[in-house]
Amino acid sequence: QITHPDVCRVYDIGDVDGQHFLTMEFVDGEDLASLLRRIGRLPQDKAVEIALHLCGALAAAHSKGVLLRDLKPANIMIDGRGQVRVTDFGLASLIEEAQRVDVGAGTPAYMAPEQLSGQPASVRSDIFALGLVLYEMFTGRPAFQPESIAALARLRGRTPPPTPTSLVSGLDPRIDRAILSCLEPDPARRPASALAVTAMLPGGDPLAAAMAAGETPSPEMVAASGSREGLAPTTAWACLVAGLAGLVMISLMMGRSMLIHRVPFDKSPAVLVDRAHEILASLDGLRGAGTSRTSEAWGLVSDDDFLAHAAASDRTARRWDALATGRPAALLFWFRRSPQLMMPGDAFGRISLTDPPPYQPGMVSLLLDTKGRIVELNAIPSTARRSDEAVPAYGWETLFNQAGLDFAKFKPVDPTWVPPVSTDVSMAWEGAFPDGTRSPIHVEAGSLHGRPVYFQIIGPWTRQTHIEPFAQSAAARASDTINLMLHFVVLGGSFLLAIANMKSGRGDWKGALKCSCFLFASIMLAWLLYSGHVTAVNEEWEMFQKSAGLALFISSFFWIIYVALEPYVRSRWPHRIVSWSRLLAGRFFDPLVGRDILIGGVFGVLWVLLTQVQLLAPGWIGLPPAAPGVGHLDVVLSLRDSLALFFEVQPACIVAPMAYMFIILLLQVFLRKEPLALAALFALLTARLALQGDSPAIDVPLSALIVASWLVLLVRFGLLAFIAAYYLHLAAEFPMTVNFSTWYAASSIFALTLAAALLACGFYFSIGGKRGLALPDLGP
Repeated sequence: QITHPDVCRVYDIGDVDGQHFLTMEFVDGEDLASLLRRIGRLPQDKAVEIALHLCGALAAAHSKGVLLRDLKPANIMIDGRGQVRVTDFGLASLIEEAQRVDVGAGTPAYMAPEQLSGQPASVRSDIFALGLVLYEMFTGRPAFQPESIAALARLRGRTPPPTPTSLVSGLDPRIDRAILSCLEPDPARRPASALAVTAMLPGGDPLAAAMAAGETPSPEMVAASGSREGLAPTTAWACLVAGLAGLVMISLMMGRSMLIHRVPFDKSPAVLVDRAHEILASLDGLRGAGTSRTSEAWGLVSDDDFLAHAAASDRTARRWDALATGRPAALLFWFRRSPQLMMPGDAFGRISLTDPPPYQPGMVSLLLDTKGRIVELNAIPSTARRSDEAVPAYGWETLFNQAGLDFAKFKPVDPTWVPPVSTDVSMAWEGAFPDGTRSPIHVEAGSLHGRPVYFQIIGPWTRQTHIEPFAQSAAARASDTINLMLHFVVLGGSFLLAIANMKSGRGDWKGALKCSCFLFASIMLAWLLYSGHVTAVNEEWEMFQKSAGLALFISSFFWIIYVALEPYVRSRWPHRIVSWSRLLAGRFFDPLVGRDILIGGVFGVLWVLLTQVQLLAPGWIGLPPAAPGVGHLDVVLSLRDSLALFFEVQPACIVAPMAYMFIILLLQVFLRKEPLALAALFALLTARLALQGDSPAIDVPLSALIVASWLVLLVRFGLLAFIAAYYLHLAAEFPMTVNFSTWYAASSIFALTLAAALLACGFYFSIGGKRGLALPDLGP
C-alpha cells in the first residue's frame, strides 16, 4: 500500500511450497552500499538530494503505519536516472505490531541502541538508522566502528560519533545538526518524523515532502517552511505609500459619505448633556424626576426609519442635501437619567436608549437633534398625586420652545398615537418646521397628574418602536438569510470536524489555546473600557459575569472553528498559513509576517475605498446616491470608547477570515476542485453584498471587485494577510475626517493612527528592520 516515487513498489506477497516471496518492482541500478565502496563519499549537493528523497520515502512508509526496521545502504537503490528507491521490506512490520514481532531482527550495524538492548523498534528507531545512512553518505565512513555487537551497544549508548564537519571540510553546519539529532541515544530527543529531518537539511522543503508522503505537516514544520525574506525595499515603500495615500483618500471621501459629517454637529456630547440638564430644569413638572443624577447615560443613534423613508420617497441625486439643515433629524443624541442604578442586559454593560427598559419611577429619557433641540421626551414621575390635589393643565408652549417650534402655528388635532408611558391627558398638533422643510410633522404629547411625561415630533416615517417592528426590505432579508446560513454552516460543520480531529489527535491544541486566550482577554478588556460600570459590588459582579460568559462563548466557539479547520488547511494549503504559524510561534518580527501584514493592510484600505465609492458613485453620475454610512457612532464620544471598540471587534477580525477558509474547504469537498469552490463562493458573496445597495449598475460590479480582491488575498497571501485586511477594514466604522478642528476629530486621529501604525509595522518587519529604512535608490 506504500505508493511513493522513492519506494520500490511491492506488488504481491506469496509462497511456493512454504517459501514466501515478494513480487517487487525491478530497479535497474546500483545499491548505495556498493556506490559508497566505489567512490568513497557523495558530494554534498548529491548527498543532500538523496537524503531528501530518503526522508520522503521513510515518511511515506510511516504514514501507512509501516516500520522498515532494516534501513541501510544495501537496501537503497540508485537507478540509472539517479532516482532513489528504498527496497527490501522483508523485516518490515506494522507499528502497532512492533511489540509482538522478533525484536532482535535487523542488521546490528544499523540498529538503534534500544533495539540492541532488546526493546521493540519504533518510528524513532528508523530515524536512527536514517542518521547512520546519512552519516556514511556525507563522510564515506560508518558513524561507529566497534569490534563486537556488545561494544557497539555500549558505544552508541554513551559516545557520540565525530561530527561530519570535523571529517569533511566545507560541509554545511545544518548537516551536522540533522545527522547528530537523528543519532541521539535517547529516542525522545530524536526528530519525531522523517519530515522533521527534511526541515533540518539544507534546501529541505518539509511541506512538499509532507504533501508527497500524504502526511499532515506539524504547525512547527509549517512555520519553518516558506520564504525567509519579506519584501524588497522598493516594493515595501510602494505598498506603504499606497496604503497611507489610501487612508487620506478615505478620510476625504468619508466627509461626503458618512452621516455624522452631513448633519450640523457643532455641539459636543458634553454640551448636549448640559443642554439636556437645562431642558429638564426648565420643565417644572419634571424637577423631581431624576434630579439626584444617580445614574446618567448618553449616546448617539441614527434615525434609520427616516433614512429609509428618504431613500424610498426621493429618487433624485440631491436627496440627502436636506441633511445639512438638521431637520428632519437623521442623527439624534439620547440622554437618560434614573434615580436608581441602571442595569442593562448588554454583556459589556453599555446603557442604550432602550436598555434597560424604562420602568423605574423617576426615569427620564430625551432625544435631541444635533443642535440641541428636543425631539422626544419620555418620563416616569417619581411621586404620586394626592387624591385631594388639584390638577392644573400643563402649558405645552415650553416644550415647543425647547423643540424650536412656534406653538402658535400648530393646529390641535385628535391624538392618534399610543404613548410609551402612562398619561391621563393626551394632546396632538399638526404643523411644519419653521425653516420651510416640506415634510409635515405631527406632535403628540401627554401629561400625568399635570406633569409632562411624553412629547414627540412625528414625521411620516416615524414608527412606534414599542408597537411596530422595523420593516426590512426583501433584499435586506435575503442578504441576512444568506449571512445566517453561512453562520450555521460554519458552526455545524466546525463542530463535526472538531470532534473528528480530537479523536485523531490532529488538532493544533497549542495554537487554538493561544488564540482563544487572546480573544477572551480582548473581550474582557473591551468590557473594562466601556463606561457602563457601577459602584455597587453586586451589580458590577453581575455585569462581569455576563461579559465573562460572552467572552467564554466566543473564545470557545473560535476554539472549535480552529481545531476543526486548521488541520485541513495545514494538510491541503499549508502555504496559506505559514506566516500565521510563525506569528503564533512568537516570531512577531519575521519578514514574512511583516510582508503579509503590509499587503493585507493595503488590501484593507482598498476595500474601504471601494465601499466609499459604492456610496458616492451613484451621485457622481446623476443617480440617487446611497444612504450615508453610519458606522459605529459611539466611538466619537471618547477615546476610551474608540479603544473599547477596537478590542470588541478582535473576534470578528480573526473569526471571519477563518470562516471564509472553512467555507472554501467545504465547497471544495462538494465540488471536488478549488476553482469551482472559489467561483461558487464568489457568486454567493457578490450577491450578498450587491443586495445591500439600491443601484445595481454600480453595486454589482463594485461588489464583484471587492469579493474578487478578498479571494485573491486569501488564496495568494493566506490567512494572516486576510486578517490584517480585516483590521484595516475596521476603519470604515470610524467617521474619519481630515478636518481636525471638529470636536470628534480625536476618534478620527485614533483610527488613522491605528491604521498607519499597522501599515508601518508591516513595512518595517517586511524589510527586515532597520536595514531597509533608507529610501530606495530610484536612479538619477
